[in-house]
Amino acid sequence: MNVASIREIQESLSVFDIDAKDDALDKMLEISILFQMDADAIVDEWLAYQSTHGCNLNKDNVEKLLLEKTIKNKTKNNQTPSSNRRRGNLSLDRSMDPSMGLGEDDLLSAYGTPKPRKSTSQVRTPYSAKKEAALTPSNMSSYSPSAFSPSSQQSQKYGSRTNSGDVVVKFGPSSEAISTYRGRRTAVSISMDDKLKIKSQYHYMFQKLGDLSDVMDEIIEVISEDIKSNHPEEIGEFQPCSKVSQEPIFITGRVCCDQGGGVGRLNNQSVLLQGGKYVSEGRSVCVDLSQVEEYSLFPGQIVVLLGTNPSGKKFIPTKVFTSTPKLPSSSVALKSDPLSLLVASGPFTTSDCLSYEPLQDLIRVVKERSPDVTIIIGPIADNKHDEINTVKFGVSYEDVIADRLNYIVESLRGSTSLVFVPSSRDAGCHAVYPRAPYVSALPSKDVYFAQDPCVLDIEGVSVALTSNDVLFHLCAEEISKSSSGPTDRIGRLAQHLIQQRSFYPLCPSNENLNVDYNAAERYGFLAKHPDVLILPSDLKSFVKPLEDCVCVNPGRLTKGTSGGTYAQILIEPEDGGGNICNGFSAQVVRI
Repeated sequence: MNVASIREIQESLSVFDIDAKDDALDKMLEISILFQMDADAIVDEWLAYQSTHGCNLNKDNVEKLLLEKTIKNKTKNNQTPSSNRRRGNLSLDRSMDPSMGLGEDDLLSAYGTPKPRKSTSQVRTPYSAKKEAALTPSNMSSYSPSAFSPSSQQSQKYGSRTNSGDVVVKFGPSSEAISTYRGRRTAVSISMDDKLKIKSQYHYMFQKLGDLSDVMDEIIEVISEDIKSNHPEEIGEFQPCSKVSQEPIFITGRVCCDQGGGVGRLNNQSVLLQGGKYVSEGRSVCVDLSQVEEYSLFPGQIVVLLGTNPSGKKFIPTKVFTSTPKLPSSSVALKSDPLSLLVASGPFTTSDCLSYEPLQDLIRVVKERSPDVTIIIGPIADNKHDEINTVKFGVSYEDVIADRLNYIVESLRGSTSLVFVPSSRDAGCHAVYPRAPYVSALPSKDVYFAQDPCVLDIEGVSVALTSNDVLFHLCAEEISKSSSGPTDRIGRLAQHLIQQRSFYPLCPSNENLNVDYNAAERYGFLAKHPDVLILPSDLKSFVKPLEDCVCVNPGRLTKGTSGGTYAQILIEPEDGGGNICNGFSAQVVRI
């Protein structure tokens, strides 16, 4: 594998809207040279590290990544294969001998017993002291639901921005006309399949292992049959994963990682295929990808492989099948009037205060543009906000969220139809996916409270959306190879959701997301082909055409202490029917 250059690393980072200083780029180049990694590989490593540790891209953090990789590589090289280990009498290393001055705590650690925890009064780190001081009642501000901010503090960086209103992404034939278009100002039909509605908060963490296993096996069976039906002349009968065969056979299963109990970082040397219990009796097999020219894989993906298994222990595929037939289209196409949408995703206040200035600016934009439908995607009260845990609200987080929702409803009543989509990042909520809708004390005929994820029918247009950052999670785990040169990675990641029929096909899930797979099978699968797929993400904003579908990432309304973006969409009636892309236009605009 060729090593990267500074320019290639910058280009790969720009795909994910990440800026890096020269010293950080130099360190990333150093990792590339040391471990023989190309630009995409080193950026993937950084995204995985960032997702795990929640840190920003700078020199110090890249050095920590380098140290982590060096330690893992050294540990891997020093491991002795189990077949070469000599069995003999057990003995303690001299460094663990109490007679050599080993303390009691160290002796306990040598046998795997944790050291006794010291009291906080004995050990006080500067960080813990600072955090404790920040949480003392004398330093905690009070918060009233009737006010936006616990103080008069305003975000200086947000208030001094000069790029408000700039269009960062344009798409479609009428992208220039979106800013001047005004909604129809009549009632808009918004509905959802009653069978797929989460009508109340369900009980989670009550999954039995047997039930979970049945769900996983059912997904393997359904998706593998869909893949087979899409290639009827190429794919034959499925064989068990562990079957010994010198001739090419077809096997199917879920992609896993063979490191760290299936939860390690996937690479082309650690791919494992977990077969279903109906064909493979739940057995798995290691996969050698050296003979495959093109693939795009991630943990949890259901695939069909064509290849041989000479020893029964390692399958050597020559081709990977992942594409499924197109799902049935939505009920009715847009007929007469154009449909305008405005989509904004939280957080709705900057990270240095709770003034909600960006939300107020968004409300002014909605009043001015009067779109037919405004989609507000959480979080409303972000649990990652620095002040959420240090402000004394005096009310519950649920009341704070309800207050913000009611303010939006009252401010925009008569200007637009509203759709609210919750987020598992909302403070005080049930941090589980899928998630039940928000609850508000101000119901209105023009307000619709949706769940996460959901597929909405808006005037005959099927709009599928989720507040979960599935694209960021996938990009940190996916591995790919292409014989035709660079490909559109973001479009490929979005296409995975449609091919796997799922809003969250990654398994195991990201450590920041708790997925109830029983509920996800019922509420998180795509039953129909969407016209519009809305996937808010921390990645760079985009509008991309997929197969008979348009995927939109509106970005976040705020990014740290600065303003972010929102999306404006205009869907015009199609003359001859067919692909919605023909009448679809969009802009991503800075708040």
